[in-house]
Amino acid sequence: MLKIISKPYKKQVGNSGKYKFVKAQCECGNIKEYRLSDIKNNHTKSCGCLMAKLVSESKKTHGMSNTRMYNIWKDMKRRCKNKNRNNYKHYGGKGISVCKEWDDNFINFYNWSINNGYKENLSIDRIDSDKNYTPENCQWITMSKNIAKSNKNRNPKFIYYIKSPKNKEYIRYNRTKIRNEFKINDKTIAKLLKKQIKDYNGWELKREKYKEQ
Repeated sequence: MLKIISKPYKKQVGNSGKYKFVKAQCECGNIKEYRLSDIKNNHTKSCGCLMAKLVSESKKTHGMSNTRMYNIWKDMKRRCKNKNRNNYKHYGGKGISVCKEWDDNFINFYNWSINNGYKENLSIDRIDSDKNYTPENCQWITMSKNIAKSNKNRNPKFIYYIKSPKNKEYIRYNRTKIRNEFKINDKTIAKLLKKQIKDYNGWELKREKYKEQ
C-alpha cells in the first residue's frame, strides 16, 4: 500500500497538460512521486515491489521440474502446439489439444495422474484418439500398448472427404478437424455418412475405406 506524505502539487506531463502529483511512501519503505488520481483509483498500489513479488511467486516451481511426469506434461503440450515437432502432424496438426485445466497448471495434471494409476513404467494415452487430452479421455498404459495403438490409429479404417457449400469438389479432411473446425458433432457426422441427412448447413460428407499404399 502507498501512504501519501506530501500535499498535492501540479506538474506538466508532456503535451497532455498538468496533473496533480504527490509523494508517497510504499510499505517497503521506498518513496516516489505518483499521480494522485492513480493512487485514488487504485491503479497504483505500490512502488513496483508488489508486481515484482507477484512475478517472483509465479516463477517459483513446484519442485518437480526434473521429474518424468513433468517431462511427460511438457511433451504432451509441445506435440499439440509446436509445429516444428516431428509428431505435431499426429496431434496439433489433427486438431488435438490439451484441456485448459492441464495446460495452465502442472499440479492439476499431477494430481489427476496420481489418482488415476500413474506408474514410472506407464505412458499417457488418449482413450479416443480423435479427442483431446482431458481427464475424461486419458489413461495410463504401458508403452508397448501405446505404440501399438498409435500405429493402428495412424492407419485409419476410413478416409473422410468434405465439400463446402461453395466448392464443387470434395476435399480430403481429418475427422477430428471436421468436428473441431466446422463445428459438426459426431452425431451429425454419423447422420451425414449414413445419408440420413443430405448436408449440414450446406456441408456434405463422405468416406472411403483406407487402403495401405
